[in-house]
Amino acid sequence: MRTGRNLQKVGSMASKGLMRLHRRSMEIQSEPKVTREAERAAAYIVIELLNLWASFSKYYFISTALGARSRSGLGYTASPSPNSNVALGLAIVVEKPKASARPDGSWHRRDEPDWHNPHVLQRVLEKNSCSNHHIVDNIISGSADLFRTLPVFRNYFAHKNFQTYQAAMTLAPSFGVSVARRPVDVILAPALSGPNIVLVEWVDEIQIAVDYLCY
Repeated sequence: MRTGRNLQKVGSMASKGLMRLHRRSMEIQSEPKVTREAERAAAYIVIELLNLWASFSKYYFISTALGARSRSGLGYTASPSPNSNVALGLAIVVEKPKASARPDGSWHRRDEPDWHNPHVLQRVLEKNSCSNHHIVDNIISGSADLFRTLPVFRNYFAHKNFQTYQAAMTLAPSFGVSVARRPVDVILAPALSGPNIVLVEWVDEIQIAVDYLCY
């Protein structure tokens, strides 16, 4: 993903990846029997979904700081940054005030904020006087369960151990799943909030968030 002169372009880049994840998750849902291949694909989708959201958040902020406009023509900063390194630095120093750029103006990846967390996106926008921070507020309140549970399952599938397993399984009852033995059983179970399995609903909810932020 990369920056765009308008936020619709940033959203379109994210949507391409989301459409791919949506198609694959729908294929998993349509299978009469869950296979090991489907389970591996589901785990991959969860990891990629949070990675995609984190990448989108990063470039959404940078594009906003560069002066990109929304689909409806709104700009959200009165003082556009001259380049992407400067824009990224505006976010980094909010979370790590003592961080400093390399001599060439670039930043080390370890200094970057936790872009998967929408509270971070909201905070760096607000601290830099970007008026679209209130749009992120709406995303946070409307998708609180998604951003509370998705990272937990992502951590399990990316780092399988007893602690990540326990963290994921503790959330199973909140999905209405009381007989799950494994985290993958939870994400492949019917969602309480829609007609699809949890995995499909997660992908669709991220798509809604992207569309809303870029409008």
